[in-house]
Amino acid sequence: MLALGGTWLPASPARDEPCWEIARKEFVGQATPFITELPDCWVVALDVYVGHAGYAKVINQILGNDPDEFASLAYRSFSARTPSRDAARSEFLRLMQQLLTDLEHEDLAHHLDRFRSERPDAPLMAQIHHLAALAWTADFARLDDYLQLFKRGKRLNFVPHISLEMIDRAVDIAAERTS
Repeated sequence: MLALGGTWLPASPARDEPCWEIARKEFVGQATPFITELPDCWVVALDVYVGHAGYAKVINQILGNDPDEFASLAYRSFSARTPSRDAARSEFLRLMQQLLTDLEHEDLAHHLDRFRSERPDAPLMAQIHHLAALAWTADFARLDDYLQLFKRGKRLNFVPHISLEMIDRAVDIAAERTS
């Protein structure tokens, strides 16, 4: 895997499985490889979480986490069948190259549009992405509306984990991004 660059990361409290991490532009892929034997072939696969370095800093600032912690924007899965275990290496390399190509063509605006469009009722990370997308795009007015309603005890269907402090941090980020 390292023939294409990147770093092998061990399992950790934040990540259940070891993974290959590779970056292209500001996009980061964390890929976990799998190989499975079936009666008639082998299946090789990469489960990939895609993140964006700058946007992850916004998410982590809202959450109050370490700014360099990985934050996933999207999930991708790549797989291929191969006749033998010996052929698996070349298939893994092909899937990894496909991942690199996809990272080159990722579009942060696409993800931001998806997250900004409407406030989800749940789960937590969808709501964090919504706040982060508003902060990233400096939608100060919308975030300030949320903040004022939160201060009056109106939770707007945000999950209990979302706090006034998180929304306040998102407002601060949006204000910084407007200047």
